[in-house]
Amino acid sequence: MENHSKLTEDSDKIIVNGHTGTWYVIDAAIIDNKRLFLLESMQYGDEAACLIVDENGALVLDDVYNGFDDYIEQVFDHLKDIVISAMREAGYCYNELESHDGYQIFNGACRPLTFESFSEAADWLNGVVFDDPNVSDRVEQIMHQ
Repeated sequence: MENHSKLTEDSDKIIVNGHTGTWYVIDAAIIDNKRLFLLESMQYGDEAACLIVDENGALVLDDVYNGFDDYIEQVFDHLKDIVISAMREAGYCYNELESHDGYQIFNGACRPLTFESFSEAADWLNGVVFDDPNVSDRVEQIMHQ
């Protein structure tokens, strides 16, 4: 398959830059509005780590052993780090002791903020306007890393 065509669930003989051999699709998903494909080596099969590529065949993640869960974990960890940094810049500290899967709690000078997820906190950060324009600028820079 030539890599300039879009991948499908049936694609095989895929060449991925930086990785030897050819690959075939074993799963597909839309995650974070991105069409992603889980590839397995045609030569080594499940004896080798998989790859995740986008619909154009561009590498998204290598050394994949747990399917799309590896990608989701990486995205979640990145989002969590960004949100915690941005909230700190806005004057809120992440309360790791009281936060759990259902709620993420940030303590501020006036009151705590509670979000059901880091994605919800990111949405809040992207929509809020702070009194201090410098804080708004710094939060925006962090959120768009």
